[in-house]
Amino acid sequence: MSAESGSHRGGGMATGLDSGIEGWSGTLFKGAFLPALSPLVVGSWIRMWGSHTRVGWGMADCRGACEMSERLKPMPHKAAGPRPGGGGIAGDALQRLLVEWLRKTHVENCHRFARRLVRQTIHRTCSQRFFRSSLRACHQDRIVWPNDALGCFVLSFDLDWREDNNCLPTLLQLLNTRGLTSSIAAIGRWVEQYPEAYRSAVATAHEVFNHTYSHPDSEELGRPERFNEIGLADRIEEIERGDEALRRVLGIEPKGFRAPHFSALNTTDILPCLVKLGYSYSASTIAFRTPGYGLPHRPVSGLWEFPVSGAPREFFRLLGTYDIRRAPKPLWRDESDFLVEWRALLEAVVEFRAFGSAFLDPMDLFFADGALGVGLLDALEAARDRGLWVTTYGELAEWLNGRYPGAAEPYPVSWRAR
Repeated sequence: MSAESGSHRGGGMATGLDSGIEGWSGTLFKGAFLPALSPLVVGSWIRMWGSHTRVGWGMADCRGACEMSERLKPMPHKAAGPRPGGGGIAGDALQRLLVEWLRKTHVENCHRFARRLVRQTIHRTCSQRFFRSSLRACHQDRIVWPNDALGCFVLSFDLDWREDNNCLPTLLQLLNTRGLTSSIAAIGRWVEQYPEAYRSAVATAHEVFNHTYSHPDSEELGRPERFNEIGLADRIEEIERGDEALRRVLGIEPKGFRAPHFSALNTTDILPCLVKLGYSYSASTIAFRTPGYGLPHRPVSGLWEFPVSGAPREFFRLLGTYDIRRAPKPLWRDESDFLVEWRALLEAVVEFRAFGSAFLDPMDLFFADGALGVGLLDALEAARDRGLWVTTYGELAEWLNGRYPGAAEPYPVSWRAR
């Protein structure tokens, strides 16, 4: 059932809440996640988180005469660039309301206080519980991985900037030394400019997959528009030109696609194009925006969607290295703080025999002395040695197609052993 489904957009508040609470995803909220609060608080919470979980109405559809709903109505339903609170849509809503209230009470310079309060309240109390509860409910005792592996993990890299591409040879050396494979989201124009580096990746068993030809919203490549702001025909052209560049320069048949910025913009109209190209997967969504909170699923027949995982303490954000130093307001204090989150994610995937996927930017791994890159890969190597299946998106899609053949399914497939 999609986010646009009529059952999620009832004619009144009760209808929206009932469908959300009784839905497959809503079970997590009602039981394992939501504290014992009044129905009004629970209802408001589900309405605000609807944009993330696809239950309830979602914030963009909040209606009513109360002051809060009137303020929530004009807020964007989808990502529109970096948000100051770093807390997702609901976190920003609470933050803005708090900031406005503090200003009305003549409290100056309250932005930092508001951000800290919201993040501590939501992320540090609820997010960790939600992260573990979602993995437990959706994964445990359901997935039987090859060779009885203790979970599955895909490490991916986005090479969006020239500096990322300059770091590729060093990255490959670190990966190959540890025997780790990865999936590399490659932009067609960069592949044309750095052919030998990408050929080296292919030759050493790494997967290179399509990340458009010029990555809309790229200053370096001259495409300032966001991927969802250009027309469908232009999006399809970007995908097809990226596919052609990979085939021509590298001599490969790409198996999948990642939309710029993970299509947190919900550009699902491109999926038929991916099927037409013969792709077996898309890796363009974020775990908390998917029906199964990160489980692979089939949005359309013949195509798997592999969501990217969130962080244990910041589940409603991506666990990405961009937030260490390049974000306008860094989310992680330093590299060691990021490493703690990284290890926690790997531990949770192993504990619940779950699926995990992460993306990293090579330029961030080799900043200064490169200690972050070494630390992240060492932790992943240790998890693999314990029994974690570290693979590529393409190999995972091939395994899933053989084990779970079928048509499109709105929710994740039944994972029980067959």
